[in-house]
Amino acid sequence: MGLLDSLQRIPADRYFEIHSARLDQPDAAAIRAAAITRYQQIPDTVLGAEEARRLGALLIMAAKRDLPTQQPATETGAEAIAALSTSLRQQPANPLTWAYLAEAELRFNHDRAAALRALEQSYRVGPFAAELLVYRLGLALQCRREWTPNLVGHLREEIAALFPEPRRWRRYRRQFIHLAHTAPNLDAITRVLLRPHPTALAQYQKDYDRGR
Repeated sequence: MGLLDSLQRIPADRYFEIHSARLDQPDAAAIRAAAITRYQQIPDTVLGAEEARRLGALLIMAAKRDLPTQQPATETGAEAIAALSTSLRQQPANPLTWAYLAEAELRFNHDRAAALRALEQSYRVGPFAAELLVYRLGLALQCRREWTPNLVGHLREEIAALFPEPRRWRRYRRQFIHLAHTAPNLDAITRVLLRPHPTALAQYQKDYDRGR
């Protein structure tokens, strides 16, 4: 893409970056709507992978927070999936975009099989991403009946990598422990998954009992 194409993307990207800390807050409907509008105004022919991913994510946020005050969920879902698909055509190895696509399939189409396929692809291109662990795990728990041996293997290895983990990942481990205390059956699932990793299992049990 050339300079003129890049210039058409700058207003939306600057608005997104200025307001990124507030975009997912419950009282930020107007900010979300303005960000969505700015990205929708970018011509499809110059919509970059990052812009398309952000548009998809914003539409998912709007569905969580703002519908039915925004456009009908069917329209939002179709647009979100189209935007994420556009992003993936340009950057097929982005694990976050695949995870967003999994959430879109769950939220808008209630299609757990399609969501699991997208989630497996997220793990395939990004086997371990500490910043995505809790998000992807939450999506996986919504598709438990569709789990495959391949997905179970990905979950096992990613969780095991946290226990024990480098200091820089400590906050992700705390997030995981919090989720294990609140998500139904996750503690039991984790203990089964970590059986082949006794050192990781022992550390997990210690952290879980401390409630960290």
